[in-house]
Amino acid sequence: MKDTFKEIIVFNQTRLGKRPLFERAYNIPSHIPQMLVITGPRRCGKTSLLHLCASQLLQKGIDRKDIVFINFEDERIAHSSSSLNELLVAWQELYPNRDLSEVHFFFDELHAIEGWQKFVARIFENISSNIYLSGSNSKLLSREIATELRGRSYPIEMFTLTFSEYLHAKKVEGNRHDIAFKAKLKNEFDYYLKQGGFPGNIHLNPQENIKILQEHFNTMMYRDLVERYAISSPKALKFLLKRVYANISKPTSVNKIYNEMKSAGFKVSKNSLYEWLDMAETVYLFQRCNKLQASVTKNLTASTKYYAIDHGLMTAMNHKYSENFGLLLENLVFIQLRKEGREISYYKDKYECDFVVYQSEMPVKAIQVCYKMQETNTREREIRGLVEACKFLKLSSGSIITAEEEGELERDGVEIKIIPYFKAFDEI
Repeated sequence: MKDTFKEIIVFNQTRLGKRPLFERAYNIPSHIPQMLVITGPRRCGKTSLLHLCASQLLQKGIDRKDIVFINFEDERIAHSSSSLNELLVAWQELYPNRDLSEVHFFFDELHAIEGWQKFVARIFENISSNIYLSGSNSKLLSREIATELRGRSYPIEMFTLTFSEYLHAKKVEGNRHDIAFKAKLKNEFDYYLKQGGFPGNIHLNPQENIKILQEHFNTMMYRDLVERYAISSPKALKFLLKRVYANISKPTSVNKIYNEMKSAGFKVSKNSLYEWLDMAETVYLFQRCNKLQASVTKNLTASTKYYAIDHGLMTAMNHKYSENFGLLLENLVFIQLRKEGREISYYKDKYECDFVVYQSEMPVKAIQVCYKMQETNTREREIRGLVEACKFLKLSSGSIITAEEEGELERDGVEIKIIPYFKAFDEI
């Protein structure tokens, strides 16, 4: 194992600074006393962000020999904690006259190794505080970090490209007040809604993109769920996940899915379905949005909504979404709110409001999402749901996020702001 680590260390050191990268909208602090922890869905750009950090170190004069970059999903690496110490020995044998305390450790997908927490804690306490971690598992930010690395970590949660990052990556530039450029932006936005924001896919044609995203879904399912959690019924798991994806943004009843699976001949317990859903959320296959009820006692049994971690996965897994721009925009808004670290629920009583956003456990925003509001019935439905939610939450105003439309109106004492997506999230 030691010789394998030597090969990996040297090979990666020769590649440092040579990888084509583009900036992402994440603030990477320097000279902080904690280890940097980057997590997020597979293929969202975590490894590239680590490489960007390493390149910045080279620019500051750090010797590449003092940078150790390891991807722990390399099949040559044994997935046991006993192999981790061999990494330190390998570097010391490569560079016996250098100081291990000066090394900057970049550990990509480290959560694949059992017992990684104690190893990293030991390095941080006894060897070097220059540690950068990444993983496609949200436990890296929550339970595992909280128990093993408490007080030692600086967390960054990454997601796929925002529209602004997408434009930057594709080098789409212009004046947003120019009519021709505004038309180009609209076309790019619709394309982005269908294609999604996975960085490696933005230059693919739609057919290629769909195939890659479907394969990506399967990788997350088999590697991150079936293998990592030793799930013995992968066919039943796939049925559940595809059923959730077919019901994006709508209340999802586990009891109903359980009965469907039972009728289809799957032998799986209802508790297993709940556990699998939790696991799928942990590895970023989708995110949940719980229901806020007018009656608090009903909230415990309320149906949960799920949103895809990227809107491109929606169209890849179910073709019916490909022309449903309203639903794609709703998913995008949810993930954008999620990126901001907000707690989000949805409101439903007589009418429905897509999102209620909290700050310090207090509701601060009520948001509807509507791609186009020209149709009278659609417009009235969105306004009614927003007004009812605002009154229940005692909010004086609410927002309707659209693709392009903009304006203000007042209904039953509630101020309603109609805001294009670009302005709502300062995207352009």
